[in-house]
Amino acid sequence: SPDEITMLVRNHPNVTLLKGEGPVVDIERIIAANGDKIAVFNGRGGLELVDNFRAGCAGMILAPDMVDHAVAIEAAFKAGDEAEAERRYAAILPAIVFAMQSVETLICYAKRIFAARAGLTVHDRGPALAPTPFGLAAVERYAALMGPNQGLAKG
Repeated sequence: SPDEITMLVRNHPNVTLLKGEGPVVDIERIIAANGDKIAVFNGRGGLELVDNFRAGCAGMILAPDMVDHAVAIEAAFKAGDEAEAERRYAAILPAIVFAMQSVETLICYAKRIFAARAGLTVHDRGPALAPTPFGLAAVERYAALMGPNQGLAKG
C-alpha cells in the first residue's frame, strides 16, 4: 500500500526507486508522501499514462508494444503541451485497454501487437493463452492504428 511503501522508504534509505503497478491515485499518494526520496516509475501497460506524469512519475516502464508512442507522449507533456499528450494518448488508448484485460491477455496479444508493428514473428511457449481469430483480428486493427514501431529495428 502507499503507506507501507512510505514506511519502507523511511526505514531503508537505500530504497530510492519504485516500479509501480497500480492506479495513478495510489501512485500519486506514494509520490506526495515521499517527495524526492524515491523515483517512481509506473507501468500497467500505459493505462493512465498522462496522469502518471501529472502525478509526478519519473517515467514509465512499459512493454514494447506502444513504447514509441509513450516516448512521444512524455515528450509532449514535458514540453508543456498537455493537449498534444492527451491527443496522442487517446489515439492509442483502445489498444492499451485491449491488451491490459489480464496478464494472460497481455502476454498473448500485446506481444502480437508489438510483433506486427516491428515486423517480427511470434513464437508462443506453453502453457499460455492461445489467440483466437477474433483476437488476432483485433491485433491487426490495433497494430494498424499505432503504425509501424518507430525506433525499433526489424530483426
